[in-house]
Amino acid sequence: MQIVISLRPQPLAADSFLHALESPLSTPFKGMLGDMLLRHKAHVMVSVIPTDSTGEASKTKEILALRVAHAASTLVAEWHQPGAVHWRQSNQLITGAQYQGLADDATPWALFAQARGFSATHAPEGKRRVGVRLDEATALIGRPIVFRESDLPFDRSYACALSFLRHAVETGSPIPDSHTFGPEGGDVILVSHKEPTEELPDGFFELIAIEIKPEKEPELLEMATNTLETNMTDRSRTESDGYDPVIVDHRKERTRSLVISYVMLATIPPVGLFLLISNLFFGANAARTGLIASTSVAAALLVGVFTFLNIEGQAVASLDKTLPITTLTLPD
Repeated sequence: MQIVISLRPQPLAADSFLHALESPLSTPFKGMLGDMLLRHKAHVMVSVIPTDSTGEASKTKEILALRVAHAASTLVAEWHQPGAVHWRQSNQLITGAQYQGLADDATPWALFAQARGFSATHAPEGKRRVGVRLDEATALIGRPIVFRESDLPFDRSYACALSFLRHAVETGSPIPDSHTFGPEGGDVILVSHKEPTEELPDGFFELIAIEIKPEKEPELLEMATNTLETNMTDRSRTESDGYDPVIVDHRKERTRSLVISYVMLATIPPVGLFLLISNLFFGANAARTGLIASTSVAAALLVGVFTFLNIEGQAVASLDKTLPITTLTLPD
């Protein structure tokens, strides 16, 4: 494979980001990302080009190309600290801080397969029931994944669909038709291999929640670096798999950055104001904010010490420089 990195001093056209903010990864930061799109002046493009002369395409090559693209993009992000990253394969736009949080994951499944929610039915109580569809799974396992509408929260449905995708890629085959899987002691999901339709000519893997546990599971959008281990179970054997982290926990990073910024705003107002603006436009980054704050404090101390040591004060009386005392008698 050939990796091409292009630095271009002009913004991308607005059409390049069509529907890119519809991903659940983008939702918490939609306002910030939209502002970045309007204001960005330059971009870096990372492309992975196959060099296989045979031109053969396979699912193995597809996942390898995605992993190579992610590794290269991670390095470029470390070098240039982008405000936002547009992952074109799944058309998802995320903040630079979110993407850096995925750096340690060689295969960020949530980045490779965008969740598309749909809803056409309602529960008897009137509560909206939502399903999840992963179209990018077609290039990786041959068919898209459709999680049928259910009472499961969207995040848990998405997590189950990603677990199914990960298991199919890593084992080389999907969970068999009519088998079930799910977290140990948690929800039970039925797998159904569906025949091709007009809308889905490759067929699809349908996931159906047949047993939903009432206890609250950790919300997927709050799972930054923690992996929730699960057991993939069917009627004859047990397979182990796990939910993948979907989004870096941006809240903690943002809180740390804001605390440092407000402290600097109280002590050195110009620096504090600069930190608040940089965190707004380039994403919250506690390491960057702390480095700038530390450097500013160190510079202020150096200037203060230099100024103090070079002050030329007013001349004062000195007791060690005595002059002879003379007397004079005045005439009457």
